[in-house]
Amino acid sequence: ATAGGEYDSCTGPRICVAIAVDARGRLHEFQPQELSMLAWSCAKVFGKRAPSERVGGKKRGRGAGGGRPHEVNQFLLALAQEASRRLTEFTPQGLSNIAWTLATLSLLGPQESCAPARRFLREAMVAAAHGNELSSYAPQAVANLLWAAVRLEAPVAEQEEALGVVRAFGVAAAKDATLRMLDFSWRDLAGV
Repeated sequence: ATAGGEYDSCTGPRICVAIAVDARGRLHEFQPQELSMLAWSCAKVFGKRAPSERVGGKKRGRGAGGGRPHEVNQFLLALAQEASRRLTEFTPQGLSNIAWTLATLSLLGPQESCAPARRFLREAMVAAAHGNELSSYAPQAVANLLWAAVRLEAPVAEQEEALGVVRAFGVAAAKDATLRMLDFSWRDLAGV
């Protein structure tokens, strides 16, 4: 912080990296909501791209690194693995926050290093589409999961399974949105 209490543009990223380094080895100590909020905050800090990084008004893709410090990517992939292990402990919002983070930071790619993130997203979609679970999800959570689903890039060996999971989740989400259409805002429906 500066003398006036303001933060420079590098403070948030530095704090995020420090937290990622410190927390990575002890993710099992965190409550599910804390994990979700840690992931979300990383996406808020590192997910926005400067106007100079835009091409033709669109954000340039950066792949599975995104230009972020390696420590942040490793932290988020470890967090995805921990979240998979404890999937049933998360609220729908927690699951959708993590899925949104992984998609926002391009960690759902076909690279081997992204396997924990892809596994988390597949498991979260299966859990959400099971039975009548989606009816307990807020419209924004459904939209966030769908948004992440369309950004899933499975390697060739996983494509058939991933496509089946995405298709089943998409069908369940469409049915749920149809039944609860009045609950969804125009922004939520745009994501469905």
